[in-house]
Amino acid sequence: MGSSYRAEAARDQVQRAVEWASGTLELSAQEVGHAFGASQRTVVRWKDDANYPSSKHVQAAERILVLAFALHEVFGDDMKRLHAWLHEPLPTFKGRTPLRMILDGAIEEVTTVVANVEGGVFA
Repeated sequence: MGSSYRAEAARDQVQRAVEWASGTLELSAQEVGHAFGASQRTVVRWKDDANYPSSKHVQAAERILVLAFALHEVFGDDMKRLHAWLHEPLPTFKGRTPLRMILDGAIEEVTTVVANVEGGVFA
């Protein structure tokens, strides 16, 4: 019984992360899959509640949800500012945008920069 609850919790976590990435970041299923290290088909199956994610994908979801929290702490509900920042090339990312870093799976690096921005250190 315990493993069933864990599997359901993991699926819920991945679904929340996919919904946030799709809605807030405006990523396609293919882009979400790229950030998660999964195929577009797998992302669609997660959305449809058709399969359980692997531990690798659960960990990616956790990183994405931590990023979501950090971004909300800095930008609140100001989607215009958030999207402007996501598309701004940053020197700390060698001229790549935060969104490109997310798509490349470098979610923790983006979270670190967001935490620094929140703390008063600018990227």
